[in-house]
Amino acid sequence: MINISDKRKCTGCAACFNICPFHCIEMKEDEEGFIYPIVNQDECRECGLCNKVCPELNVKRCKNEFNNVYVASNKDKQVLQKSSSGGIFYELAKNILTNGGVVYGAAFEENNILNHIEVSDINHLKKLLKSKYIQSNINDVYKKIKENIKNDKYVLFCGTPCQVSGLKKYLDKDYEKLILVDFICHGVPNQKLFQKYLDDIRTFCNETSQIKKIDFRSKDLNWEKFGMKIEFESGKIYSNDGNTDYWIKSFLQDIMLRPSCYNCANKGIDRNSDITLADAWGIEQYNSAFYNKQGTSLVVVHTLKGQNKIEEIKSCIMIDSVEEDFIKKHNVNTYYSAIADRRRKQFFKHINKGYGFKECVDKVIGIDFLTRVERKIKRKK
Repeated sequence: MINISDKRKCTGCAACFNICPFHCIEMKEDEEGFIYPIVNQDECRECGLCNKVCPELNVKRCKNEFNNVYVASNKDKQVLQKSSSGGIFYELAKNILTNGGVVYGAAFEENNILNHIEVSDINHLKKLLKSKYIQSNINDVYKKIKENIKNDKYVLFCGTPCQVSGLKKYLDKDYEKLILVDFICHGVPNQKLFQKYLDDIRTFCNETSQIKKIDFRSKDLNWEKFGMKIEFESGKIYSNDGNTDYWIKSFLQDIMLRPSCYNCANKGIDRNSDITLADAWGIEQYNSAFYNKQGTSLVVVHTLKGQNKIEEIKSCIMIDSVEEDFIKKHNVNTYYSAIADRRRKQFFKHINKGYGFKECVDKVIGIDFLTRVERKIKRKK
C-alpha cells in the first residue's frame, strides 16, 4: 500500500486514488492543508497498484525526441483579453472540442473550490481559462479520461507537470488522441490557505455577497503585472497588484508552497507532456515585434502529435521560433525548483494557531539578510 513517509515525495497527483480497484484510498488534507493519500488498511488487499502508479516512487527522467520552442499570441483580441498570457490554450482546446472531443482543466466551482473538470461545450471553455495559483483537486478525472479514450474521443488534459506525470503513469501507455499540456510551474499553495485569504478579502471589503469571479492575472493594467481581481455578486470589486496583494506576494516569495514543490522531479525542458505553455517573459528584448501588452505565450513542443496540433491552430495565432537560451535567460522556473527558507515553517506555525491569512503573512513577509544569502547559494548549486 502507498505510505507517505516523506511529504516532499508526494505531489498529491491522485494517481493512486484513481487506480485503487477497492476504493480504499482517500485524498485528505494534512495539518497544513495539503492533500495526501490515506489508505483504509482494513479494506486494502495489498494489490500494489498504488505503488506501481506513483510517479514519485517510480521517477524516470524523460527525454523528448525534440523540444521546439516558440513565442506566440492569439490574433483574436477578445480571446487574448480572457487569457493569462497569449491565449494559446484556448485555441488548442477549441481544436479538440470542434473535433468532438473533451477538455480537462482547473475551474472554480461551488464555494470557490478549485477542481479539475470536463468541458465538452466551447461555451463553457471560459471556466478553464486563466492561471489559478492553487493546487486543484483531481478527484476521479483520470478514470473519466480513460473512459473517453476507450470511446475513441479526442482528449486534452491541462495541468501541472506533476498532474500530467500522474495521469501518464495511471494510463501506462500513450494514446494518439490524447494531448497532454502542462505549464512552467512555480509551485502550488493549497485551498485551505486560499479560503483564509478570501475570508480576509471579505472582511476588508465589508462584503457578504457571493464571489462572482476570481482573476489571479488581471490584465486591467498589463499582462506582465501579477494583479489579483475579485468580483462580488453585489458589484463590488477588490483589485490589487502583485506588490500589494497578500496572496500573490506570498506565492511569489515561496513561503506557502507544497513541500514537494521545493524538490520538484518534473523540472527541465524535457517533459511528460506534448506541449508546455508559459509566459514569454523578456520577449520585448528578444523580439519586439512579438511583444503584446495583452500577452505573449512561450510554447515548447515535445512530441510529433503536439507539433501537429500547433500546425492545426497556426491560422489563429502569431508564432515564431526562438532558441532554448531564451527560456534559460527569462524563465528559470523551467529548470529550478522553488527555494524553501525558514519563513515557511514560521508561516504555517502562525496559520495553525488560527491567525488570519494577512496577519500570518505580515509576521513573516520580507526577505531578511540570511534568507537572501541562502537563496543565492542554492541558485548557484
